[in-house]
Amino acid sequence: MADPFSIAAGTIGVADVLFKVGSAIHRVQTGSSTIDEDIEILQRDVEALTFTNSAIQDLWERNKTRLPGSSLAQSDNIDDLWQKVVTILVDCKATAKQLEALVNDIAGETDPSKRPGKLQALKKTLRKETKLPGLREKRSRITDCQNSLQMLLSALILSYNQNSQDSTNLAIGHLSHTVQELSTTLKADIASFKSRLPAADGDLAKTFSDAVSSATAVAKLVSINHHFYIPKPVSSIFTGRSSLLDELRKAFDVSRESKPPSTTQKRFVVFGTGGSGKTELCCKFAQDHQDDFWGVFWIDATDSQTVEHSFSRIVKIAGIASSEGSHQRAAKEWLSRQERPWLLLVDNADDPNLPLQDCFPEGKRGCILVTTRVRAHKIHGTAGSKSYAFGPLPPDEANDLLLKAADKPSPWDPETTKHAISIASKLGCLPLALIQAGTAIRTGLCSLANYVGYLSRSWAELRRKRFNPHSRQEVADRVDSMVDQLLIYSSYELNLGHLENSKEQSHQDAVQLLKMFSCFHFQNIRLGVLIKAATNPAFERKLLQQGLEEENRFKAVLKPKTRSEYLRDKLISSLEFLLRDRSPSVLPSALKVNEPPPVSVDDIESRLRKALRHLADMSLINLHENGFTHLSMHPLWHTWVRQRPEMRLVEEALWCQAARTTLAQSIILPPHGSSEEEEAMRRSLLPHINHVRRCQSDIDARIKENKESRPRSWSQFLSISLTKAFAPKHTMQPREALELAKFSRVYMECTQWDEAEKLQVKVKEFACAKLGPDHPRTIAVSLFLAATYGAQTRANEAAELQEHALQAYTNSLGPNHPKTHKMKDMLGATRCFQGRFRDSRMLHEQAAEAMTNNFYGNSEEGLDAIEQSIEDLDRVSHSKFDEILEVHGDSIKRMRGASVTDPEDLFTSWANLGRIKWRYFLYDDSRRLYKKAALGLLALLGPSDSRTIDVLQDLALSYVDSEGEPSGGGLEHIDDALAIQKNIYDERKKTLGEESPLTLLALGIMARLESARGNHEEAERMFRNILPIAQRTLGDNHFGTLAGRAHFAQVLVRQTKYDEAEKLLQQVVQKRKYRSQARDDGNHPDHIIALWYLVRCYERHGKISEAIAHARDLEQAVETIGGEGLGKQHPFAVKLRQLQLQETLI
Repeated sequence: MADPFSIAAGTIGVADVLFKVGSAIHRVQTGSSTIDEDIEILQRDVEALTFTNSAIQDLWERNKTRLPGSSLAQSDNIDDLWQKVVTILVDCKATAKQLEALVNDIAGETDPSKRPGKLQALKKTLRKETKLPGLREKRSRITDCQNSLQMLLSALILSYNQNSQDSTNLAIGHLSHTVQELSTTLKADIASFKSRLPAADGDLAKTFSDAVSSATAVAKLVSINHHFYIPKPVSSIFTGRSSLLDELRKAFDVSRESKPPSTTQKRFVVFGTGGSGKTELCCKFAQDHQDDFWGVFWIDATDSQTVEHSFSRIVKIAGIASSEGSHQRAAKEWLSRQERPWLLLVDNADDPNLPLQDCFPEGKRGCILVTTRVRAHKIHGTAGSKSYAFGPLPPDEANDLLLKAADKPSPWDPETTKHAISIASKLGCLPLALIQAGTAIRTGLCSLANYVGYLSRSWAELRRKRFNPHSRQEVADRVDSMVDQLLIYSSYELNLGHLENSKEQSHQDAVQLLKMFSCFHFQNIRLGVLIKAATNPAFERKLLQQGLEEENRFKAVLKPKTRSEYLRDKLISSLEFLLRDRSPSVLPSALKVNEPPPVSVDDIESRLRKALRHLADMSLINLHENGFTHLSMHPLWHTWVRQRPEMRLVEEALWCQAARTTLAQSIILPPHGSSEEEEAMRRSLLPHINHVRRCQSDIDARIKENKESRPRSWSQFLSISLTKAFAPKHTMQPREALELAKFSRVYMECTQWDEAEKLQVKVKEFACAKLGPDHPRTIAVSLFLAATYGAQTRANEAAELQEHALQAYTNSLGPNHPKTHKMKDMLGATRCFQGRFRDSRMLHEQAAEAMTNNFYGNSEEGLDAIEQSIEDLDRVSHSKFDEILEVHGDSIKRMRGASVTDPEDLFTSWANLGRIKWRYFLYDDSRRLYKKAALGLLALLGPSDSRTIDVLQDLALSYVDSEGEPSGGGLEHIDDALAIQKNIYDERKKTLGEESPLTLLALGIMARLESARGNHEEAERMFRNILPIAQRTLGDNHFGTLAGRAHFAQVLVRQTKYDEAEKLLQQVVQKRKYRSQARDDGNHPDHIIALWYLVRCYERHGKISEAIAHARDLEQAVETIGGEGLGKQHPFAVKLRQLQLQETLI
């Protein structure tokens, strides 16, 4: 521990000596006729050291009550720093005394009462000339002491400030702005001192070096990094490139030494041949400087799709929504807004046609490091030398890397170095090839001495491989044209060949998996996906069997079939039998677990891990994260596996189909697989599905090209011509239809609605053609498509499909089947979105009544418990719900399995009926239904399930009427609703992100509740935050954006801000914006309500003529609301007439 007396005495002693030095300098200057430059510099240096010494003394006085080694969290570091300060102060004092003596010698004996003469000044000058070397040496030592003390002072200030910050915040990485600024200052001081580190020797050199080490230890404890995402971990044998790493540090000003602020975004482009280690270098730089950047992010710039998917990860990290459907736009905007330093790695930008500049966030913030094979992309560089031509390693570094990869212990003897030089030269000093060669040597495939001969013999064998006797010259030409490129892949081939030639099962599994992976995307291949692909088929068969047993039970109680119905069912059964795909699934052997004997999940995982370990040991894949749950391949090798000279087209097609089958089997169709973990896994499949579909398209095109280029006889030509003229273009197989249906689920969950729709339409057309429109599988596909239409706000098309499904269920299963009841409820919800409230209410009431009746006689206890609980729910709060469920929760839970109807479907039907009751202005009835539904779902699913949250949100909104006023009870009920809604908003924000549409909806409902309570300014603030995000992420004409504007206008009207409200409503009332949800012969209710808001706004603003004109438009619109000539019976039309009557009486 540093002695407190030493610290105090040291600073006082140095201050005293420096004062004397300053006085001597003053005498020298007073006695000179001119200002001497050396003396003037010395004076500034002494003043700087005096200031630093005073600052140290002041810091000690303020903190000496908290002695080093006490309760401070950084006590060890602080004590160490003070010890270094004392050591340097001792040297500083000694140097200052020597300097004082030198300056006094120069000044000489002077009489302060006499003016110095010319002779005396001349003597001083001569004395200074003789003392000048010693003077400069001591001045340099004083400067070094001042710099080191300043660095230690910064470290001490940071340590004390870090201790003053709340320890909890430190634990979770929340550093105060002050601490972050101090950390930046300290790093700059360290970098500055290290760059001018004195060339001292002996004890002084060690003192300065120890000071740097202590300060660096403190700087490392404070990291501003919150986000770190690179494509792969840095290899433990990374070698060389130190000069380029230094250049990058300077270009990006990592130490923050540059004084003037940057006026442009810092970008650096690394370009060069594949396999040269560009990505590895970028990962090394990012890893070395992780603590210097608040965020490090990675983008795969292979093509526009990989760019979009990479940016989606940044969007997820940021917790924001896509901007107008684009993750790329949203992530770039988010990065542009960040004031903290960030680094973006734009990797694999090898397509010359890719608009690389579109990957860069706008503005001048941030650092961007680009890797590419395209030399022309260097134009995008802005920092330092702007770009670097990245080629093979220098020979000495290449030798080192090879021998490290081969695990040859150093120091290396001349013979070992000689063989390494030969191999490195043969492989062009490319890091990727060198690592592969080292792996081959390390695993015993060959020795260092015979590797070159082994390589030549292996490639000769490769050249002898042929597709078939007719294509030998083609393959030979293909290999000859690729000789230079083959050098990159040669070591890969040797390692893969070793596995291919082995008879061991795990080696064969490894080869099969590798070939299948070549049709996946090369990044983020998950072990969990492979396990799901192996185990899901058995689960799906079990679900199918359960479904058939359930259908048979219900059909047994239906009325006897007519002869036509019997024949129809037999025909469909026969068609299903004939169309059934009995061919074995195309899969790697490790994933074929359906063959006897049965295999456990643990056995599957063990077999897969063993195969993956072989691939990793051979450096054919990279395993990531603890437990090796994720893997990747180098993009060059990923492509080569699929396009090797000996890879026949038919084999490539086989592995592409294996990849498609694996991906499809890892997905389960709705309603199963709805957990958060399963949804996250499916979203990760998007780049793999896109890649395998591109591979399949390329294979199909090449097959077609081969067929057309083959010589044919006249009879073959005639046969092909007739086939083209009369045969269908493409006949989809059942397995392909199932794959497309499963892939469409991924597109839906990744919000790529258009692509999901394309696939689902194809599957629906196939099912209709093969099974008929009323077959259960066709209906299931149609409902899948209806859900996509709903997400696209195409309610009319969704309703058409649901209406057909309801009719089919009624005809085939009967009106009392649970599926029929659920289908009525689903159609009723869509009818509500269409504005057809009468139909919606009828369907919901029928469904709810039928579902409720199914529980009478089976689980009346649960229904009675819910009805009884409603009477006690005069106030709604989470604590009140918990109190009721404590008493009645078990009774409600026993409803599950007690009836043919799923209780969750019943509770959902109550909520849907409550929604239409609210639309009919029956607010009390609406709230009662919402309370029942909320109790049931809370008991069965808990408060965090999305279905429960939706119902609680509807319940909160039911305390506000259609015009934004309280709909029942006092303000205490609004307060209850606000409390519930605040919890919902916080949950949505945490799980979905701040800019998710569901989060925005929750905030919008909070704003409506605040306005109903009279807090109009707070409501206005909320809406002003919501609407720009909604416009950017959903679009101007999305129903959510339109509704938000209309409700915001109401808030403005209540504050007499009529002009802004009128402008908003004039944009909202355009009828064309509601076409996708309304019938052709009718107006949508949301459009009518917006018109009503506008009329009331004009009226309150005193614009009577405008109010009358739009009132006429409103009356005409009401006549057609909902369509079918039922406008006058619509609840809004009835309410409008009542209001008009009241105003007439007034």
